[in-house]
Amino acid sequence: MYNCNKVSIILRTKNREFFFRRAVKSILNQTYKGYHVYIVNDGGCVDYIKNSMSLLMGHERSKFSIIDLPKSTRRGGALSIGINSSFEEYIHVHDDDDTLEPEFLEKMVSYLDNDKNEIYSAVICSNYDVYETCVDGIYREVERSDRNGQRTGSVMDYGLYLSGLTAIVPIALLFRRKFIRLSGGANPCLDYGEDTDLFKRLLLYGDVGIVNDFLCSYCWPVSLDDDGRTTLDSRSKRECDYQNIMYDNVCIREAMFGNSILKDLQVELIKHRLMGNHQSSILLQNLTLLEESFFKMIEAINNLLEQKNHR
Repeated sequence: MYNCNKVSIILRTKNREFFFRRAVKSILNQTYKGYHVYIVNDGGCVDYIKNSMSLLMGHERSKFSIIDLPKSTRRGGALSIGINSSFEEYIHVHDDDDTLEPEFLEKMVSYLDNDKNEIYSAVICSNYDVYETCVDGIYREVERSDRNGQRTGSVMDYGLYLSGLTAIVPIALLFRRKFIRLSGGANPCLDYGEDTDLFKRLLLYGDVGIVNDFLCSYCWPVSLDDDGRTTLDSRSKRECDYQNIMYDNVCIREAMFGNSILKDLQVELIKHRLMGNHQSSILLQNLTLLEESFFKMIEAINNLLEQKNHR
């Protein structure tokens, strides 16, 4: 039977019913309907997935396939299985806690369709950063930011991405399947940085074009302090820092073993980034000391003036 769908959506989930149902809703709300969703249940409970599917109408339910893994294959494994189980021309990775604006697929597919010479291996859009806190099992949005996720210009800077100075969040990207084959696909052994690792190899075969519109949301769990201010959930921050360090370490090891010229370049850029971060940290410490010295000097001058006035 002829497949008229153009987009594979890889939806990874594990024991997160609220997020999963929300993700499915944002997919069904797409104005562009030429997609098929491959739900990868990475070793979690499958009941809520099946229940969600049973509530859909027939034509909606036909847009979804469930890949039920009996045990977790880690993030890289789930991504690899999802990609290898699909076959549409374009691929979108949709983790269950993120969401799409209704026109995401319509505008992103149109961009790649109009790239007749296939200059671009992928296209990325601007994304909101949405900070959410959990109340009685329901996540409530407490802040939405358009600062860090805003994309400007017409093409993504590969050097900045390799060095880790800019990021690609999977929810904001649509890429061509043919370049997946050339790049070697997702590394099933990685449990962190698996999307970054794939996208950095993907960019070897074509640029990433930019759609400036905000077409998706990248969601962060946060806590609220006593004054109602948001702070990034400490566990999420630790996991994010841990994953970034571990992925950098993978690159360094592969470069030391001589497995990849790309990793050699990444390590050089990582080294310069870390040196810059270290120098910035020292500068910040010195500025803090200078600020403390300045306030002490002001305090001493005020004391001298008070003594003079009392004479």
